[in-house]
Amino acid sequence: MLRTFVVTVPVALGAAVSPVLLVALVGMLASGRRAAAWAFALGAAATTAAVTLAAWLVFRHQTVGVASGAHPHRAATVDLVAGSLLLLWGILRTRRWGRPSTPKPAAAGPGTAAALGAGVVLMLTNLSTVALIVVETKLVAHATIPVGEQLVVLALDSVIVLTLVWLPLVLTVAAPRASGAVLASIRGYLDDHGPHALTVVLLLIGPYLIAHGILRW
Repeated sequence: MLRTFVVTVPVALGAAVSPVLLVALVGMLASGRRAAAWAFALGAAATTAAVTLAAWLVFRHQTVGVASGAHPHRAATVDLVAGSLLLLWGILRTRRWGRPSTPKPAAAGPGTAAALGAGVVLMLTNLSTVALIVVETKLVAHATIPVGEQLVVLALDSVIVLTLVWLPLVLTVAAPRASGAVLASIRGYLDDHGPHALTVVLLLIGPYLIAHGILRW
């Protein structure tokens, strides 16, 4: 189990780099809408769990063919294809570096129910995070460990994926006075450098998956 967890940690960390989610959450916390922020986090967490479970069920079904020898290179092929697509995505994103960002108009703060829905929608439309969640889940589902251990690894990976969602909430609870300035600086940094960070993640995870697929071929 530990070996599987170690293999999936880089992918889970890559999935955690989600400027869109963090900017939305920090905006709610910075404006004092804590109930909306918790609802937003709940929506993002529920969506992460649903996507992870759905992908795991699909890939668990595929492991039957892999284990029987019917498709001995299927898992490696998925790694190679996914890694190549993520790498290509990262390369294409580098063409946008240096372009001035479009200023975003200020939006009215959502209520609790709307924030819950926003957490679901933003997670589902956050394609880079969803793609990496699927890749990470595939690595776990194809690992030769018991089902119970797979579910434990997936739970731990989900905590990592949601780091930038739960960490600001913990910060506001642990240090409510200091958290305002910290969250404001984080939001400013992400507005300027968030897209670049995501591009770097794609450029790192792509080759990582390609190497993993080659080694498993």
